[in-house]
Amino acid sequence: MPTLILVRHAQSEKNALNIVSHDFHKPHHLTELGKTQARQVGTILKDTPITSAVTSRYPRTQETAKIILGNRQIYITIDERIDEIHNGVLEGETITAYHASIQDRATQTPEGGETWEELKTRLRSFLHDARKMEGTVLVVSHGHPIAVMRGLIGGWDDQRMETAIPHHEDIFRYEFPDG
Repeated sequence: MPTLILVRHAQSEKNALNIVSHDFHKPHHLTELGKTQARQVGTILKDTPITSAVTSRYPRTQETAKIILGNRQIYITIDERIDEIHNGVLEGETITAYHASIQDRATQTPEGGETWEELKTRLRSFLHDARKMEGTVLVVSHGHPIAVMRGLIGGWDDQRMETAIPHHEDIFRYEFPDG
């Protein structure tokens, strides 16, 4: 059974601009601070025998994974199921405007956005398939998806998932039990 290492992407330009961005066609790359954060995670994981890596479709997750992996010759699989939560009409808005409109993402969905249940469904699908992977798998995703994956694994309620957004340098390990 595999071990998953869940990591939120390092700081990106969208984080520095303090905006909401779920459109992977509008790439936001890592900032210099983000590159430093990814190198720090890479240093922490340097002796971890990572056998494969999975990221979302966003450049910020792929750049983070490449920096973490360093010189390791590991193919990075792109899986849209671990993409950022889609925030509909709030795309490109400031975090302040987002929080003025949405106080609880688990119970509120922006117009044209993805519901919390839809997010959980796609992440359940990813975790189901992840059980079949082998070795130690680096998974680089986004704040809400990482929180929801941790919650699905840990049996958390929606409110805990919604408030458990990880920091950029946070690392979470999960070993699937045998059977």
